[in-house]
Amino acid sequence: MIYLAAFVVLATLIAMASGRVPAVLALAMAASVAGVTGMAPASALFAGLSNGGIITVAAMLVIAKGIVHTGAVSRVTWALLSTVTSAQHALRRLALPIGVGSGLMNTTPIVAMLVPAAKELEQNRGINA
Repeated sequence: MIYLAAFVVLATLIAMASGRVPAVLALAMAASVAGVTGMAPASALFAGLSNGGIITVAAMLVIAKGIVHTGAVSRVTWALLSTVTSAQHALRRLALPIGVGSGLMNTTPIVAMLVPAAKELEQNRGINA
């Protein structure tokens, strides 16, 4: 049983890292295999999802996605990063706002909001994100 569990974990990580399979599908398949083969009881498979911290982070990620779609993040990051010339310069510009934001909320949604800005900075200016 331990070898099957190791195989399921490894296959799930490879599927998610390759990008060929959506992470949700890979994780759902892993949970299904674990449930069908008896690696874990059904009640234990999803017990972690009822944790208040997980629910809070999930809700914040939904809010972060909404904020990104409004264009607010693009406007703020453009104001902060329009004149940067290096990754160090961008880091200095973002340190204070991110520090204040992380003092007020979980850092996962902050990172989720800044990923599009980092991609844009790398694609348009050639500055490593």
